[in-house]
Amino acid sequence: MEVLRSVIVVVHLIGFAMILGPLALAALHKRYEFDTTAQVGLVVALITGVFLSGPWGDFDPNYPKIGTKLILLVILGGLLGMGAAKAKRTGEPVPAGLFWAAVAVAVGACGVAVIW
Repeated sequence: MEVLRSVIVVVHLIGFAMILGPLALAALHKRYEFDTTAQVGLVVALITGVFLSGPWGDFDPNYPKIGTKLILLVILGGLLGMGAAKAKRTGEPVPAGLFWAAVAVAVGACGVAVIW
């Protein structure tokens, strides 16, 4: 059972890498856009997070952490969805404030996952 939990943790971290990777690449090139890879990574992180939130042997669920991460992922999903929809509708890049807000929320969610 511990091996399965470890595999799910790795896939969860891959989901966060799928979120942060395209955002970091867009920031590096100063092209503020939301790649669909970030949206898929959000779904991967959400699904694996739901699996990880259940009781696993000796691990007791940390409900405040689960709630905080869920709130951050919902906010991040809203930011990614709004930015992608606006960019698709207008053909212009995502506004810089919206882009950096998404980066801050994604980094915050990673920080909660690792530090808490």
